[in-house]
Amino acid sequence: KVVFADPGQILSLVGTVANVYQIANGTGRHIDTLTRAQLSEFIKWTFVEGVGFVIGTCFVKISVCIFILRFINKTRRGIRYFIWILMGFLIVSTLGLVIALLAQCRPLKALYVLDIKGKCYSKQVSIAVAYVQAGQTTLSTQNDDLLNIAFAV
Repeated sequence: KVVFADPGQILSLVGTVANVYQIANGTGRHIDTLTRAQLSEFIKWTFVEGVGFVIGTCFVKISVCIFILRFINKTRRGIRYFIWILMGFLIVSTLGLVIALLAQCRPLKALYVLDIKGKCYSKQVSIAVAYVQAGQTTLSTQNDDLLNIAFAV
C-alpha cells in the first residue's frame, strides 16, 4: 500500500517550522528595519519553505490521483491513462522545479548569506522559473478538478 500523505505531512511540518523562523526574522516588517543577519535568515527560511512547498504540493496531487484511480472502473482506460500521464507530468515538472531552485546560486549559500559572492541566476531566469511553476500548478489543479468531475459522473 503506497501512502503519499506521510511525506506531505512531514513537508507541511517543515513549512510550519520555516514560517516560525521567518516570523522571528522579519515577516511583517519593512525590509529597512531588518538587520543583515535577520534578512539572511529570513531569505534562508523562505527558500526552505519554497522547496518544501513545491515537493509537498506534488505529493498531495499524486495522492489525489491515486485516490481517484482506486474508484475509476478499469474499463475506463482513457481516464486511467490520463491520470497516470498527469502523475508522470507532476513528478517530472516538480523534479525540474526543485533542481532549478537548488541550482539558482553557486554556492547555494550565496542565495541567503549576503557576504558570500557567488554566481546566481539572473532576475529573468528566476521569473521564468516562477512562471513555469505557476503554469504547472494551474494545469495540474485544473486537471485534478476535471478528474473529480469525471469521477462524479
